[in-house]
Amino acid sequence: MPGVREVTWMFSAQVGKTEGAMNVIGYYIQHDPAPILSVLEDEGKAEDWSKNRLSGLLTETPCMRGLVRSTRGRDSENTMTYKAYPGGYLAIAG
Repeated sequence: MPGVREVTWMFSAQVGKTEGAMNVIGYYIQHDPAPILSVLEDEGKAEDWSKNRLSGLLTETPCMRGLVRSTRGRDSENTMTYKAYPGGYLAIAG
């Protein structure tokens, strides 16, 4: 099994690094699935990022649709801070 992917970023605001990190996450989910850990400043920002930014990547990008289940159900496979997909999962921490 491939190793865990860790995506961590801390840079100045509004310079596009978040979009770059989201592209890396999307690549691994689609092309090289493995566990991914994404760490943000605190739990509130982690949940906001998941709800406001990551959800758009997973639902509005045609190649990503269907890889991660919707958060509408009450299963533990997909919450605001845990997204399961074939071959791995994305854990979001603060």
